Amino acid sequence: MTIVVKNRGSETVGDMVKRFKKITVAMDIQTLVKDRQYHLRPSQVRKNNKNDNRRLRRRLRGLKKMKNISPEIIARMHEKLSSS
Repeated sequence: MTIVVKNRGSETVGDMVKRFKKITVAMDIQTLVKDRQYHLRPSQVRKNNKNDNRRLRRRLRGLKKMKNISPEIIARMHEKLSSS
């Protein structure tokens, strides 16, 4: 997978770096790199997933108590929980 960021006219290097970072975040490359940085035992991976799901459920309970939260956000949280 190759990411090419070309200069757009009088764009500065800083702007190009910002665009590159946005592209990597959108393609979820940063999380893949962080996940592969160290080897985790399968039991540790399961433990991390379990903790993440617990945290998501707790966050979802808090969001449901709020009055001005859109149903789309709650639906997205349910999707994250069901996909894990």
